[in-house]
Amino acid sequence: MRLKLFPVLVALVSSASTKNIYGKDLEACPSAGSANYEGKCDEKGGGVHSLCVSSLPGDFGSQTGQFAWSQSYEGQRWCVCIGAWSNYIARNNFLAAKCDAIPDYVLGKGYIHHWNSWNAVSLPHQIVVGVNALYDQCKNIGGEELTHLKSKYCEVAEAYEQFKETDQYLDAGCSM
Repeated sequence: MRLKLFPVLVALVSSASTKNIYGKDLEACPSAGSANYEGKCDEKGGGVHSLCVSSLPGDFGSQTGQFAWSQSYEGQRWCVCIGAWSNYIARNNFLAAKCDAIPDYVLGKGYIHHWNSWNAVSLPHQIVVGVNALYDQCKNIGGEELTHLKSKYCEVAEAYEQFKETDQYLDAGCSM
């Protein structure tokens, strides 16, 4: 019996210790589609459903090169693929993120490649557009949370030359 419980305990400990982009415990994305068993958007592999959106648009699937699956879930919270979200935003669409329900590793060097690839419909510089849009949506907070967000943003932005000419790069105080 002990061996059967061990993977469950490991999963509980690792999920509970996941931090959000503010450096606090990752919040759930309540009633979200594609969430894990705890209601959190923290998928690191597969479809990388790691960005909680407040209200899924009906055209999300078709705009991002998928079939029109999102029409059936329009208006619901959803854990979307980070590359699909970035692609949707790069097409001049708006999609509200639930910032406290987004894991901080999405702004990490080891994960950032997921922002720039989505099926065969990736757009030029969608990584810059997507990361900057997330930063803009989530920066209206103060204290330690804002400091953590800026630090995570700069970790990614300093690795890509395209960020250095953006207002967000300056706002976050990334090194020149």
